[in-house]
Amino acid sequence: MALMDRALAAVDLGAYAEAERFARESVELATAHLGERDPQQAGSAATLALVYFHLTQFDLARDSGERALRLAIAAHGETPPHPRVIEARSIYARALAVSGDLVRGIAMLETALADNRALLGPTNQHAGMLTQNLVGYRLDLGELEHADANAAEAMAILSEHFAPGSLNHAMLEHTRAATRLALRDHATALTLAMRAVETFDKLIGAKHEVAIGARTTVAMALMHEGRLDASAREIDSVVPHLAALAPTNALLARVALARGTIARLQGDRTVAMKHLRGLVESSEAAPKWQRERMRAWAQIGFVQLDQGAPSEAIASFERALKEFERLESQVTPARADALAGLGRARAALRG
Repeated sequence: MALMDRALAAVDLGAYAEAERFARESVELATAHLGERDPQQAGSAATLALVYFHLTQFDLARDSGERALRLAIAAHGETPPHPRVIEARSIYARALAVSGDLVRGIAMLETALADNRALLGPTNQHAGMLTQNLVGYRLDLGELEHADANAAEAMAILSEHFAPGSLNHAMLEHTRAATRLALRDHATALTLAMRAVETFDKLIGAKHEVAIGARTTVAMALMHEGRLDASAREIDSVVPHLAALAPTNALLARVALARGTIARLQGDRTVAMKHLRGLVESSEAAPKWQRERMRAWAQIGFVQLDQGAPSEAIASFERALKEFERLESQVTPARADALAGLGRARAALRG
């Protein structure tokens, strides 16, 4: 138990390598000395899964999460819902989702949320956090309306616990900004994201990755409103901070897409293609990178249309749309843009 506590304390401090050492030692000791039905077996496995999640070692998080859930059910049963089973299920669900199995991960997270509400009531703080977790996964799957509803619900619940101007409240604002941006409600997205940026800059600094993410959302909202110079200034302001991010961080892909798209709309095709080509040629296989790459292929198609190369544009749009169909369950505005671009390219080729 002490090792689990030390691992969780290290996670809170961002000391993930140290957290992994404590969590692995906890698992090894529990496996050697405790039976499978001992609750500490499940707790140790869940802690290790959580650490792997923060280390972005999602396959290891998924495997540890599956073991944690199995052990938690062995220790506590499935009915009535037990807090440790709910916790293990939610960790496993998140690991499934981020490793690419979004449908299964979302379904499992919804089960954890339903069990939580049955145990603690519909508007408890943990229910709000689980609802908040659903938002990003639904966005990735293309379920934009459902994601937005989850974001609004999470904000309604958690605003009772986190005051405006707090770090957690800013997280809620940025999450809702992301759903409104995806739905092309640029004005609302801009207002929410700018408030989040102000709080992040004040409390944790502009170099923190959540601040970079929120400022990127501001840049994209400005871009969609046609305020290209302001948009370019916003996205340029995050570039000096990118070197501190891990090479696998999906925020790098998001910023590259933003820079390429803004440059395209400004008419700078050379710079646009530099950023977009760099993104599509990257080898990172994480699901979030794949989604940014599919959007980058669509933007490359638009650049090629502007360059008078409809045959090349058709190939780029078709590549993007193949990925949209594989990765998203619904037609989103971004996919609709790619479909419209493909239609324009085919018309241009016919003359």
